[in-house]
Amino acid sequence: SIVFRMGQRKVIPGLELALSSMKQGGVRKVIVPPKLAYGDRGVCLPEKGCLVPPGETLEYDLTLKRVAISPI
Repeated sequence: SIVFRMGQRKVIPGLELALSSMKQGGVRKVIVPPKLAYGDRGVCLPEKGCLVPPGETLEYDLTLKRVAISPI
């Protein structure tokens, strides 16, 4: 589970886009193309290799458990 505030760029754009059209309790399989994920840079760490290779298409199974209004 992750918790984040929409619009703060805390998750990849493809996930925000998918979640923005979901309702609480909704379930969805999402395919995120590289341009809405990590693009040509991927997620690579020195001496550890790439966690997400450059140009990778990502697949997620999402469940939107709860929506709340931010107190801030």
